[in-house]
Amino acid sequence: QIVCHALGSKVEFHSEDQAKKMGTRDISITEDFWNFKQGESFLLGITHKQVVRNLPKGLKSVGHGLENDIVIHEYLPFMGTQAHPEASDYFCNNDITNLNLPEIDAIRRDGQRLIHRFFQHFKLI
Repeated sequence: QIVCHALGSKVEFHSEDQAKKMGTRDISITEDFWNFKQGESFLLGITHKQVVRNLPKGLKSVGHGLENDIVIHEYLPFMGTQAHPEASDYFCNNDITNLNLPEIDAIRRDGQRLIHRFFQHFKLI
């Protein structure tokens, strides 16, 4: 959300009551890009009150669970998500407080898979 906002996206509260959403969200890839294929999905942890809207030129939405859940830059090495693929056990237990152990294992596994694929594409690993 921060990088999208800095590049000109509009970021708003997702609801009028500004309630925080916590838990998991299944995010589906909506089109082929880099080494990701349309239809793949990632179960990721979420905890936020805001959503990215109105992407500026250069940013493209490629993942959906909630609008603009995964965004890439059309020519810069940037991918952003409105979830937490980096979620650690500590984060899951202290920030997303409503998860059970199988959910924590699933979001950590899918989060690592998403990050690994980004690094693979840019030959960073």
